[in-house]
Amino acid sequence: MRAGIGMGVNGNHMNDATIVRRYHLWGRKNGVETATIHDAFFTNIGLAAKSKVALREIYADALEGDTIEKTLLALKKEGMSDKTYRALRQKAIEDGLINPKNKITRKEILAPIPKGMDWYGIGP
Repeated sequence: MRAGIGMGVNGNHMNDATIVRRYHLWGRKNGVETATIHDAFFTNIGLAAKSKVALREIYADALEGDTIEKTLLALKKEGMSDKTYRALRQKAIEDGLINPKNKITRKEILAPIPKGMDWYGIGP
C-alpha cells in the first residue's frame, strides 16, 4: 500500500493550532481568560460575545495563510525536485486544497450571523 503525504490533514492541524494560539494571545491582550480542548474554545459566558467576534476575525485572517502553497514552496526551497513540487501542487489543486472553487471569503465569515443562528459559537 502506498503512503500519502497527508497534506490536507496535516495542514488542517497546523491551522487549528495557529488559530488556538491566536485566540489565547487575543485573550491575554484583552484581559479575557481563555481555554481550549482540541479545537473547542471556552471563556466566561459574560465574555462569549466578545470572544465570538474575535474568533471570527481570527478565522477570517487565517484565510489569507495559503498554508499548503507556502509549505510546498518551502519544501521546494529546501531541495524538493521541480517534478515532485509540480505533482504535489497539482494533486492539492485537484483535491481542492489550493484555490478551491467554493472557497469561503472573509466577507462571508464576518457577515452578520442570521437570526436563529446566533446561538452557534462562531457563526454558520
